[in-house]
Amino acid sequence: MTAIPQPSFSLVTETPDRRTLVVRVTGAIDHESYDALVNAVERQLLRHPGLRELRLDCAGLHGVDALGLSGILMVQRLTEGAGARLRLDHRPARLERLLARTGTLDHLTADDRPERGLGTSEPA
Repeated sequence: MTAIPQPSFSLVTETPDRRTLVVRVTGAIDHESYDALVNAVERQLLRHPGLRELRLDCAGLHGVDALGLSGILMVQRLTEGAGARLRLDHRPARLERLLARTGTLDHLTADDRPERGLGTSEPA
């Protein structure tokens, strides 16, 4: 069996508009990359005051360990502290399972639900 090399950890940020920051993650969020993720997000939040949304694009994510999950939770705290909301975009199935298994899925994805607006009704 041949081992397939996994991409090393990297982050790419972009601001599609002045209220949104996208952070694209490639590799694993783990004990080796925790600091890089948290520090990069913290710097970007300071660099872009007035953000309303931070989108963590997980399409290139291939793993998350316990410290990596802690890093995602810290990113959420930092984001909320800056007055913005965190969205986890393109979650791979393994991340979805980890979040469900640890009881953090609803906590981290509550803002992903469609917002209730005009023309919608709630059960009585």
